[in-house]
Amino acid sequence: MRNVVCALVVFGSFAACAKSPAPQSATTASPSAASSSSPSASASAASATAGVRVESRFPGDVAIVNDTSSVQRIAWSVPIEREDAGGWTQIHAMTLMQKCIDPAPAGGCVAIAPHTTYAPLPWTGWFGCTQCGICRENVPARPGRYRAVAMACDGGARWAGPPMTIVEDGRFAKTPRVHAAADDPSALVIDNEADEPASFRVRLDVSRLDRERNAYDDVAIARVLLAADCSADAGAEACVTVPAHGTIRSKSCSPLTPGTYALSVRVCVGSKSFYNDVYGYDFRAPSFTVDARGHAKPAR
Repeated sequence: MRNVVCALVVFGSFAACAKSPAPQSATTASPSAASSSSPSASASAASATAGVRVESRFPGDVAIVNDTSSVQRIAWSVPIEREDAGGWTQIHAMTLMQKCIDPAPAGGCVAIAPHTTYAPLPWTGWFGCTQCGICRENVPARPGRYRAVAMACDGGARWAGPPMTIVEDGRFAKTPRVHAAADDPSALVIDNEADEPASFRVRLDVSRLDRERNAYDDVAIARVLLAADCSADAGAEACVTVPAHGTIRSKSCSPLTPGTYALSVRVCVGSKSFYNDVYGYDFRAPSFTVDARGHAKPAR
């Protein structure tokens, strides 16, 4: 589960300025979705500008490639569609902003120069603020196949990107899965489902729930490591690499006093972000409680 606490609470006051375009009905195909299955619409898009396409170079990426010799004007709002039994249906939208929070340009269009690629902030896999982590009411996309659709400003052409698969709430396929161990909720497990190695900090961040404030505080003395034993280097930037499709499990090297805790792990500095700069570096496992005997159980 990704760490979105600050996204939902700390920065909640900025939600209004950062919201992506209003979501569409999940059960009613939008006009753009309906046109995607229309032969005439597909032919129109292909004949208009065959050298334009949408690529996804990593999970959540939406890159618009202009291989033509002319400037292409693309609509600021980019529909996000979900595949269902009836085809593709628009359920939300992102924008072509390249940083939080870019305003829409005059005219609502972005000009992409010939033989260049335009890459907005990637989709996070969440709705509310689809590209920035500062909304009060972000919700994860449910499992399924999604795609982004670039639209010509004149409304005559549309270019659907390749499908992007969400395998569990808000998490893309081919990304690390961080979860609690089935036999010990105080142990954090990383299943690296990516096709490449991933490096994480050896020292995990341990936070304890302050019930009076209803907030988590860091526990500086706690020592929980992604390591085979407790003699491993636990320096702030010490890293461990999880091979592609490999698994690693944390080890508790100091007892935890009774209370409710949460563990989080961070991708090492300089390593690839598996999602994007918003949600791609910190991963949090479900919280757990420790009783007076030192036994852990899920918090809920």
